[in-house]
Amino acid sequence: MAIIVKGEITITKGFDTWKAMVRKNRHQMDEMGMVMLFAGVQKDDPTKLHAIMKFPDMEAFQAFGANEKLT
Repeated sequence: MAIIVKGEITITKGFDTWKAMVRKNRHQMDEMGMVMLFAGVQKDDPTKLHAIMKFPDMEAFQAFGANEKLT
């Protein structure tokens, strides 16, 4: 059973910096089976990032949440 998560986070260094961080850590996300389905900032507030992620199971989601480097 897959887990779909929608999150909203505040970013302070811009969307390009956030995307670079995601690319840098892609191997860890792949190892967890995590897939980034969507990510974008609000039109009226570029510090509000909205992301939709897919995890293969609850264990992978919990591993992501416990990983300080990724969260």
